[in-house]
Amino acid sequence: MRRGRGWLVYRGAAAANDPEGVAGFKSVLRVADALPNSEVLLPSTVPEGSSQVYFTPMGWVDTRFAERLTRLQLDPSSRFHGEVPSVALVVTLAGMATKCQPDVPASDTRACPP
Repeated sequence: MRRGRGWLVYRGAAAANDPEGVAGFKSVLRVADALPNSEVLLPSTVPEGSSQVYFTPMGWVDTRFAERLTRLQLDPSSRFHGEVPSVALVVTLAGMATKCQPDVPASDTRACPP
């Protein structure tokens, strides 16, 4: 295991549910200590309960892992509704993490990809 500023890399074992098994990539964990707490923003994932993304050797998202994380969304708590906008981080099939706004129309350039 190797530690950095807010992240860990596990080198000793294969990542859980890796389609490539022991020959696949190792787990990388990024902690969310720097995120606002749940009194301000409420995190959710799409699909619900997902927490992992696997990539092909070319850097694309590996679609063989059906339960892959596609979106991390942060919605304001009821106390801040209307004051703080919802924001999301979407992982595209090209392997790019893209910031978007889930509450704007699809024609808006800030909208989340489908």
